[in-house]
Amino acid sequence: MLTHRNKAALIHEAIRRRAFPYMIRCLVLLTLLPPATFARPDKTEQGMKGFDAQIVRGEQAGRALRRGKSYLKDKAWVLARSEFNQALELNTDLIEARFCLGLVERGEGSHKLALQQFEAVYTKDPDFKDICLELARSQLEAGNCEAAEIWLKRHLEKNRGSKETLKLERKIKRCTSKRR
Repeated sequence: MLTHRNKAALIHEAIRRRAFPYMIRCLVLLTLLPPATFARPDKTEQGMKGFDAQIVRGEQAGRALRRGKSYLKDKAWVLARSEFNQALELNTDLIEARFCLGLVERGEGSHKLALQQFEAVYTKDPDFKDICLELARSQLEAGNCEAAEIWLKRHLEKNRGSKETLKLERKIKRCTSKRR
C-alpha cells in the first residue's frame, strides 16, 4: 500500500520525467483513491457475470436438447425425458425441448401428458413446425376423434397434405364413423 511519502515521490518522479499532464493527473487520482476502490467490481462487471452465466446456461440447454434428441431417436424414453427436463430447467423458453418431451410422453403411451406438452408449445408458438399435426395424433390416440379432426384441419390450413397426413385423416374418419 502506498503511504503519503510514497505517493508524493511517485508524483514527483512523473513530473521530473516530464510525463504528459494527463498522466500526472491520473497518477494523482490513483494515489488519492483508497485501495478498496479497485477491489470491488462495479455494476457493469456484475451484469457481465450474469450475462456470461446466461450464455453458459443456454449452451448447456442446447447440449441437453441434442442429447435428448439422440435418445429420442433410439426410443430411450427415460434418458430422453431426463435430458429434455434438464434443458427446460436451464432454459424454460426452449419450446423445442417441450415439443420433444411431448413426443416422449406419446411414445410411452401417456397421451394426456403428451397433450399437455403439445398444448403448451402451441400456446407459446402456434406456428411451431408440425405442432397441429402432433396435437391431432395425440387427440386421436387419446380417443378424442372430433378434437383430432379439428387439429388436423388446422394443420392442413398451414401445410400441404403428405402421405402421413392422409393416413392420419383416414384414421380420424374411421374413428368418427365408429362413434356415430
